[in-house]
Amino acid sequence: MKEIKGDLWEQKDADLICITTNSFIKRNGKAVMGRGCALQAKLKFPEIDKVLAEHITKNGNVPGLLILGLKKKTDIWSFPTKYNWWEKSSPELIKTSALALVRICGNPKYKRVILPRPGCANGRLKWKYVKKILEPILDNRFYIISRGK
Repeated sequence: MKEIKGDLWEQKDADLICITTNSFIKRNGKAVMGRGCALQAKLKFPEIDKVLAEHITKNGNVPGLLILGLKKKTDIWSFPTKYNWWEKSSPELIKTSALALVRICGNPKYKRVILPRPGCANGRLKWKYVKKILEPILDNRFYIISRGK
């Protein structure tokens, strides 16, 4: 696992970008994507909240493919950190999501995976705590991005 600074959406060499998510589905059948990188994704890809809700309904609150081949190269996957949008992120769910992501990335297509610091902004967890959860799981294909230059 490597740490980098920058904008999640400007990672041109990424094979997979993860967005942190929760499993709350609104009455209109769309997932809540109201803050952080999830909101950014919804603004960029207006139907992604419907795709996420369908994934959650079918598979549960686990990482899932949301967009295949953005710019003919980069896939976008969900990375669950919460169950409900108003809750604090769950360290156990972050660990479970990271383990699932490693299995997903057994696909040789995924050589560079970008993930924002899961649970550390709207999830209200401290990076030094989450980092200790992720370090034993994520190998050098995984890049944890934070804002800045």
